[in-house]
Amino acid sequence: MPKLRIKGTPAPIIEIDTQINIDVSGDNLESCFYSLDGGDSTTDIPLANNAGAFKLGNDTTGDFTLTVTGKNMFDETTDETFNWTVVEPPVAVLSGIIDFMEIGTTENITVSECDSYMY
Repeated sequence: MPKLRIKGTPAPIIEIDTQINIDVSGDNLESCFYSLDGGDSTTDIPLANNAGAFKLGNDTTGDFTLTVTGKNMFDETTDETFNWTVVEPPVAVLSGIIDFMEIGTTENITVSECDSYMY
């Protein structure tokens, strides 16, 4: 069986429109393709020296499954499957903002719906 070595698989949760760069290699790898969500959308990965690379980007949110399949010169195949969830990036909510302030005064602004922020 051809042993696939895959680098760059997505984290379990990524933000929408994050581009994923995946590298595939393997001993005696003769052909390789991937399928997103098990559909018929198999795409051949161009190989050079038993290795290839491809990019994925999700423009929709949800759960996704990527299957990478490699075949060697003996027509033996092996699959690697990965799952991840694509989410919208968090949007910070500001409250307590006013249009004008007198010099020397302070106002309290509240930041919510985010893990961290800078000002």
